[in-house]
Amino acid sequence: MKKKEITKDKIIYAFLELIKTKEFEHISVKDITSFAHIHRITFYDYFQDKYELLSCIYEEMKDEAIQESSENSDDFNSYSSVSNYLHCFVNALKKRKQLVEALANQTGGYIYFAFETFLSDAFKKLIIYQHKERKLIYSIEQTSSFMIGAIISFVISGYRQGKYNDEQYESIFYDAQRLIRAILASNIIFKE
Repeated sequence: MKKKEITKDKIIYAFLELIKTKEFEHISVKDITSFAHIHRITFYDYFQDKYELLSCIYEEMKDEAIQESSENSDDFNSYSSVSNYLHCFVNALKKRKQLVEALANQTGGYIYFAFETFLSDAFKKLIIYQHKERKLIYSIEQTSSFMIGAIISFVISGYRQGKYNDEQYESIFYDAQRLIRAILASNIIFKE
Protein backbone atom coordinates (compact mmCIF):
# COMPACT_ATOMS: atom_id res chain seq x y z
CA MET A 1 0.00 0.00 0.00
CA LYS A 2 1.33 3.44 -0.94
CA LYS A 3 2.07 6.09 1.69
CA LYS A 4 -0.71 8.33 0.31
CA GLU A 5 -3.27 5.53 0.69
CA ILE A 6 -2.07 4.77 4.22
CA THR A 7 -2.42 8.42 5.23
CA LYS A 8 -5.90 8.68 3.71
CA ASP A 9 -6.92 5.48 5.50
CA LYS A 10 -5.56 6.90 8.80
CA ILE A 11 -7.72 10.00 8.34
CA ILE A 12 -10.83 7.93 7.56
CA TYR A 13 -10.14 5.58 10.47
CA ALA A 14 -9.67 8.53 12.85
CA PHE A 15 -12.96 10.06 11.69
CA LEU A 16 -14.86 6.77 12.03
CA GLU A 17 -13.49 6.28 15.54
CA LEU A 18 -14.42 9.83 16.54
CA ILE A 19 -18.03 9.56 15.33
CA LYS A 20 -18.54 6.65 17.72
CA THR A 21 -18.27 9.02 20.68
CA LYS A 22 -18.81 12.50 19.29
CA GLU A 23 -21.57 14.00 17.15
CA PHE A 24 -20.56 14.86 13.60
CA GLU A 25 -21.37 18.52 14.12
CA HIS A 26 -18.90 18.66 17.05
CA ILE A 27 -15.97 16.97 15.29
CA SER A 28 -13.36 19.38 14.02
CA VAL A 29 -10.53 18.90 11.55
CA LYS A 30 -8.23 19.42 14.54
CA ASP A 31 -9.89 16.47 16.33
CA ILE A 32 -9.37 14.27 13.27
CA THR A 33 -5.74 15.27 12.75
CA SER A 34 -4.91 14.85 16.44
CA PHE A 35 -6.45 11.38 16.48
CA ALA A 36 -4.67 10.42 13.25
CA HIS A 37 -1.36 11.93 14.44
CA ILE A 38 -0.95 14.01 11.29
CA HIS A 39 -0.52 17.70 10.58
CA ARG A 40 -3.57 19.76 9.71
CA ILE A 41 -2.10 20.64 6.30
CA THR A 42 -1.87 16.91 5.55
CA PHE A 43 -5.62 16.58 6.09
CA TYR A 44 -6.21 19.32 3.50
CA ASP A 45 -4.06 17.44 0.99
CA TYR A 46 -6.85 14.84 0.93
CA PHE A 47 -10.08 16.62 1.91
CA GLN A 48 -11.48 20.16 1.89
CA ASP A 49 -13.36 19.59 5.14
CA LYS A 50 -15.12 16.93 7.22
CA TYR A 51 -18.13 17.02 4.87
CA GLU A 52 -15.98 15.95 1.95
CA LEU A 53 -14.44 13.26 4.17
CA LEU A 54 -17.90 11.86 4.99
CA SER A 55 -18.85 12.04 1.32
CA CYS A 56 -15.66 10.12 0.47
CA ILE A 57 -16.64 7.35 2.89
CA TYR A 58 -20.08 7.06 1.27
CA GLU A 59 -18.51 7.13 -2.20
CA GLU A 60 -16.11 4.34 -1.23
CA MET A 61 -19.10 2.29 -0.05
CA LYS A 62 -20.88 2.99 -3.33
CA ASP A 63 -17.80 2.06 -5.38
CA GLU A 64 -17.35 -1.13 -3.34
CA ALA A 65 -21.00 -2.04 -3.93
CA ILE A 66 -20.75 -1.30 -7.67
CA GLN A 67 -17.59 -3.40 -7.93
CA GLU A 68 -19.15 -6.32 -6.06
CA SER A 69 -22.44 -6.12 -7.96
CA SER A 70 -20.71 -5.79 -11.35
CA GLU A 71 -18.89 -9.03 -10.63
CA ASN A 72 -22.34 -10.65 -10.41
CA SER A 73 -23.93 -8.93 -13.42
CA ASP A 74 -23.01 -7.73 -16.91
CA ASP A 75 -25.76 -5.10 -17.15
CA PHE A 76 -26.13 -2.46 -14.43
CA ASN A 77 -29.26 -1.08 -16.10
CA SER A 78 -31.74 -3.72 -15.05
CA TYR A 79 -33.95 -4.23 -12.03
CA SER A 80 -32.08 -7.31 -10.82
CA SER A 81 -28.75 -5.48 -11.13
CA VAL A 82 -29.97 -2.49 -9.10
CA SER A 83 -31.45 -4.85 -6.53
CA ASN A 84 -28.12 -6.68 -6.41
CA TYR A 85 -26.36 -3.30 -6.01
CA LEU A 86 -28.48 -2.47 -2.95
CA HIS A 87 -27.68 -5.90 -1.52
CA CYS A 88 -23.96 -5.17 -2.05
CA PHE A 89 -24.38 -1.68 -0.56
CA VAL A 90 -25.86 -3.19 2.60
CA ASN A 91 -22.80 -5.47 2.70
CA ALA A 92 -20.52 -2.41 2.41
CA LEU A 93 -22.38 -0.71 5.27
CA LYS A 94 -22.08 -3.85 7.38
CA LYS A 95 -18.26 -3.60 7.14
CA ARG A 96 -18.35 -0.11 8.68
CA LYS A 97 -19.60 -0.80 12.17
CA GLN A 98 -18.51 2.65 13.41
CA LEU A 99 -20.76 4.29 10.83
CA VAL A 100 -23.71 2.12 11.86
CA GLU A 101 -23.07 3.08 15.47
CA ALA A 102 -22.96 6.78 14.53
CA LEU A 103 -26.19 6.47 12.53
CA ALA A 104 -27.81 4.79 15.54
CA ASN A 105 -26.63 7.46 17.96
CA GLN A 106 -27.00 10.54 15.78
CA THR A 107 -30.42 10.24 14.18
CA GLY A 108 -31.56 13.65 13.05
CA GLY A 109 -28.01 14.95 12.66
CA TYR A 110 -26.01 15.66 9.54
CA ILE A 111 -24.47 12.19 9.33
CA TYR A 112 -27.97 10.66 9.20
CA PHE A 113 -29.23 13.24 6.70
CA ALA A 114 -26.19 12.75 4.44
CA PHE A 115 -26.59 8.97 4.52
CA GLU A 116 -30.30 9.22 3.71
CA THR A 117 -29.56 11.56 0.80
CA PHE A 118 -26.80 9.29 -0.44
CA LEU A 119 -29.11 6.26 -0.49
CA SER A 120 -31.88 8.15 -2.23
CA ASP A 121 -30.47 7.84 -5.76
CA ALA A 122 -30.02 4.07 -5.53
CA PHE A 123 -33.52 3.53 -4.20
CA LYS A 124 -35.06 5.82 -6.80
CA LYS A 125 -33.31 3.87 -9.55
CA LEU A 126 -34.56 0.59 -8.12
CA ILE A 127 -38.13 1.88 -7.82
CA ILE A 128 -38.08 3.23 -11.39
CA TYR A 129 -37.14 -0.23 -12.72
CA GLN A 130 -39.84 -1.85 -10.63
CA HIS A 131 -42.29 0.90 -11.67
CA LYS A 132 -41.93 -0.19 -15.31
CA GLU A 133 -43.69 -3.41 -14.33
CA ARG A 134 -46.14 -2.15 -11.70
CA LYS A 135 -47.88 1.16 -10.96
CA LEU A 136 -46.77 3.11 -7.87
CA ILE A 137 -49.31 4.21 -5.26
CA TYR A 138 -47.17 7.20 -4.24
CA SER A 139 -44.58 9.34 -6.02
CA ILE A 140 -41.07 7.99 -6.60
CA GLU A 141 -39.73 10.47 -3.99
CA GLN A 142 -42.28 9.38 -1.36
CA THR A 143 -41.69 5.70 -2.12
CA SER A 144 -37.92 6.15 -1.95
CA SER A 145 -38.18 8.03 1.37
CA PHE A 146 -40.39 5.29 2.78
CA MET A 147 -37.97 2.53 1.79
CA ILE A 148 -34.90 4.40 3.02
CA GLY A 149 -36.59 5.22 6.31
CA ALA A 150 -37.67 1.62 6.76
CA ILE A 151 -34.21 0.21 6.05
CA ILE A 152 -32.31 2.73 8.16
CA SER A 153 -34.77 2.36 11.05
CA PHE A 154 -34.55 -1.41 10.77
CA VAL A 155 -30.73 -1.42 10.91
CA ILE A 156 -30.59 1.18 13.70
CA SER A 157 -33.19 -0.55 15.88
CA GLY A 158 -31.41 -3.87 15.43
CA TYR A 159 -28.16 -2.24 16.45
CA ARG A 160 -29.75 -0.52 19.45
CA GLN A 161 -31.22 -3.82 20.64
CA GLY A 162 -27.68 -4.87 21.42
CA LYS A 163 -26.86 -6.96 18.38
CA TYR A 164 -23.17 -6.28 18.84
CA ASN A 165 -21.66 -9.73 18.48
CA ASP A 166 -20.69 -10.73 14.97
CA GLU A 167 -23.43 -13.32 14.39
CA GLN A 168 -26.23 -11.03 15.56
CA TYR A 169 -24.71 -8.04 13.75
CA GLU A 170 -24.66 -10.08 10.51
CA SER A 171 -28.33 -10.98 11.00
CA ILE A 172 -29.35 -7.29 11.06
CA PHE A 173 -28.11 -6.84 7.50
CA TYR A 174 -29.42 -10.15 6.23
CA ASP A 175 -32.84 -9.15 7.55
CA ALA A 176 -32.50 -5.66 6.02
CA GLN A 177 -31.88 -7.22 2.61
CA ARG A 178 -34.93 -9.44 3.09
CA LEU A 179 -36.95 -6.34 4.01
CA ILE A 180 -35.95 -4.60 0.75
CA ARG A 181 -37.11 -7.62 -1.26
CA ALA A 182 -40.35 -7.90 0.75
CA ILE A 183 -41.24 -4.23 0.25
CA LEU A 184 -40.62 -4.48 -3.48
CA ALA A 185 -42.67 -7.67 -3.76
CA SER A 186 -45.59 -6.34 -1.72
CA ASN A 187 -48.54 -4.09 -2.46
CA ILE A 188 -47.40 -1.50 0.09
CA ILE A 189 -45.98 0.77 -2.59
CA PHE A 190 -47.42 -0.73 -5.78
CA LYS A 191 -51.02 -1.04 -6.95
CA GLU A 192 -52.30 -4.47 -7.76
